[in-house]
Amino acid sequence: MAPQLKGVRLVGWVHNSFEALYGPGSPYVGPELKRHYVDQLMKLDATVVLCQHDRQQYEAYEPRFHPMVVYNPLTLTPGERSTGSSKRFLAIGRLSPQHKGFDLLVEAFAQFARGDSEWHLDIVGEGPEEAALRQQIADRGMQQRIHLHPFTNHIEHYYTQAQVYVLSSRWEGFGLVLVEAMAHGLPVVSSDLPTSVEIMGDFGIYFANGDVAGLAQALTKSTHIDWNKKSNEAVALAHRFDTKSIADQWRHLLTASSPLQGKRP
Repeated sequence: MAPQLKGVRLVGWVHNSFEALYGPGSPYVGPELKRHYVDQLMKLDATVVLCQHDRQQYEAYEPRFHPMVVYNPLTLTPGERSTGSSKRFLAIGRLSPQHKGFDLLVEAFAQFARGDSEWHLDIVGEGPEEAALRQQIADRGMQQRIHLHPFTNHIEHYYTQAQVYVLSSRWEGFGLVLVEAMAHGLPVVSSDLPTSVEIMGDFGIYFANGDVAGLAQALTKSTHIDWNKKSNEAVALAHRFDTKSIADQWRHLLTASSPLQGKRP
């Protein structure tokens, strides 16, 4: 197609993590397609990935391939800022087995609740994992403490009502919910995914990916922080991802006059 599109820049956008595409047992790219996938990306004028970690992983896989990084912008108009008084954890995402780690979160909250009688957990989303999660919640006797809510076009209300956001994902391309949560002034507990660490730095309260006991401990830790201080830090961090700043990066990429990534001879 490229020869027929003279004067047009061809830009690829990889909207998932390197691990999701190239990790063991990837549901997206089979072993026989991995080499072909990168070869095709290298024929483009530029390829955009979602974080520096992914860029480094691709360059390690193919040293001649140099994708660019453009973060996702905060497109949600934040609602009222959280007051930090609700004693509610919040998690948002599609209820898909394995990906978002809601099974880990339910188990961790059940452990956390053994030493706490006040906090609640709201999970907002829909998907094929819902029945299994409801059964898991019932098996742990957590029906009065863990609440599943359907998808909504007014998700900002849940951010406003929460006190701490929790990202329990096993992998993420770019955790935009982290930015949305911080824009509402929420401290964040997150699995130690490279993209989470890249987005939040020392701000996040991390646990080892997949570690239920570690997540339970992180939940407990988040209930003893200086909430107002963390909330102010959250809002300041979210400003890095404003739409104008990200749009300027895309504008530069799409109007550049020369190729911006390594290409095969």
